[in-house]
Amino acid sequence: MNRQMYAFGPFLLDAGQRVVLRDGRPVPLTPKAVDTLLVLVRNAGHLVAKDDLMKEVWPDAFVEEVNLAKNIFVLRHALGNGEQGQNYIETVPKRGYRFVAGVTPGVADGEGSRIATEPQSPAAAPTPSKEIIEHTGARAPAGLKPRPSWRLAVLLIALALALGLGWLWLFPLPPPTVLKITQITHFGRVAPATRLVTDGTRIYFEEMRGGRSTLAAVPIEGGEPAVVPTPFPNTALHGISPDHAELLVGSYPGGSPEPELWVMPTTGGSPRRVGDVTGHGAAWSRDGQKIAYFSGSGLYVVKPDGSDRRHVATTEGRGWYSRWAPDGQTLLFSTFGSDIPSLLLWEVDAKGGNLHRLLAGWREPPAYYGDGESDGDWAGNYFVFRSTRAAMASIWAIAEGGKSLHRPSRAPVQLMTTDSSLWSLLAVKDRIFYPGEKDVRELARYDGRSKQFVPYLGGVRARDVDFSSDGQWVAYVVPNMQQNILWRSRVDGRDRQQLTFPPMQAGQPRWSPDGRKIAFDGIVPGKRGGICLVSSEGGEPEPVTPPGLDSTFPDWSPGGDSLVFNAPVRAPGSLLNGENGGTYQLDLKTRGLSVFPGYLETRDPVSGAVYFATLGAVAAHPDLRWATTCLSTRRTHAGNMQWHRERAHAVGSHPRPRRMPARTATA
Repeated sequence: MNRQMYAFGPFLLDAGQRVVLRDGRPVPLTPKAVDTLLVLVRNAGHLVAKDDLMKEVWPDAFVEEVNLAKNIFVLRHALGNGEQGQNYIETVPKRGYRFVAGVTPGVADGEGSRIATEPQSPAAAPTPSKEIIEHTGARAPAGLKPRPSWRLAVLLIALALALGLGWLWLFPLPPPTVLKITQITHFGRVAPATRLVTDGTRIYFEEMRGGRSTLAAVPIEGGEPAVVPTPFPNTALHGISPDHAELLVGSYPGGSPEPELWVMPTTGGSPRRVGDVTGHGAAWSRDGQKIAYFSGSGLYVVKPDGSDRRHVATTEGRGWYSRWAPDGQTLLFSTFGSDIPSLLLWEVDAKGGNLHRLLAGWREPPAYYGDGESDGDWAGNYFVFRSTRAAMASIWAIAEGGKSLHRPSRAPVQLMTTDSSLWSLLAVKDRIFYPGEKDVRELARYDGRSKQFVPYLGGVRARDVDFSSDGQWVAYVVPNMQQNILWRSRVDGRDRQQLTFPPMQAGQPRWSPDGRKIAFDGIVPGKRGGICLVSSEGGEPEPVTPPGLDSTFPDWSPGGDSLVFNAPVRAPGSLLNGENGGTYQLDLKTRGLSVFPGYLETRDPVSGAVYFATLGAVAAHPDLRWATTCLSTRRTHAGNMQWHRERAHAVGSHPRPRRMPARTATA
């Protein structure tokens, strides 16, 4: 089959194959560019109007003139200049285009090409043809022996891939964002510091029921929680096996400082001990072959049957919330600081090396109880963790890279902030689950005659109430933007005055017998708590207890010349021992300090928390001749109740139903 050929300069145009060759090599052109060149070459030396040219090239479509101009530009760039240095294609302004080079027509068959020996002058060129033959390939005609174009294609593809990978590496992953926050439980019994685990369809958590710590589960999308029966009086939740068949739990035996570790089937059945292991903050490895746990200040790894126990690291402070990294080679855990009760995030090799703190110096130093970073987890390409400052909790994320080709950015990105307490979290693909606790309080008065609680002082959101000895004044603490502020006013709400200001946090105010001063717990960021005095008329609070002595719950002697308060008892010849709580007496004139005789210490067999009853902390009311015994715990402190001198009613912080929901944040 013969094909029409056109030769000009070093080029050969195969009309049948719609390909342009230069010295036997294909010139890369689009099909429409070749069609445009073919119309011009067939009409060499003649003006081809723009409209006629567009009808030839695009017979079945309406296109704008800019498309034709683009093809002309591409052709000029590909063909370059002719022998005399002029363009092959001449523009006739506002009319059209003319092919000005000499063209030699010919034919090609299966044996090769036959080209006329004399070039056809532009004037003798044939009249424009109306026949348009669709381009069917880029193969060179037989006999012209073009070089293959696949090498160029491979080179272009490789260049595009290199540019794409470079762009992905230069530009990090876009920061994640929280799309919505959904509350999935509404019954208010979720333990605030519970560990959350999932089997893919349910979220397991600890709940407080009838004064006991029990287990429950709720559908991952929300719904009615169901009790998970356990044979233990109190149960701590630690983890779940990789096959989701067993839960790792703790049981608090009487008299033991650490809970026993047990493995309990999720479908019911008898639990089994993890050997004789006792500990806290346990976590199952991702392959199910090991369990990490804390005992005292030590971090250990043991097999699920309790064998092959191995010491990994000794922690600074009490270890909490261990977790295995996705590679199974490292362990992540949190610790409570020994000086300020703050949280730090640590990492260590599972074999015991390279212990180091994470995110050191990233934010301002922790200053309040519970401040710091803790409980990280992995969500896709991100490591997410909890961070708190001044009791304002937030969740942050760090890009880990993973399967993404983007260059990971190691700068933490804040995902969300909440004024609820936030101690732990669980990442499941693109969702983060966390328990939250928020107190909604109002000051209420219990009327002894009607036996009802009624709002007091307008129902101000306050706690820690105390009345002056003459019954005319009241002091109370108001949480305001995560700062506990001390106020005083008359009992009817008049003459209200603020007595403390941030960053100091106040608590447990007590009026002096003469009504001129108020003693209270004062905590300054970065320091241990102490007892302070402030004038009831206002002024600068004065610390009165020794620095470093973590003092709480002050009260006055009947004569007002000394204070009694709770603090750790200094063992002879040693530093402060935080496990021994006692009562001190401070002489305000001499500032002499002595341990008040008679204190009772006990350990809660359920939680392991230390309780102490101070037998000498007497709160004497002028009209009611009774004494109170202060009962507090290092774990929680309930709102107090104070009698007014009229005896008819008591006033206290009356918490509305507290919601401690499990929540999910979708990123």
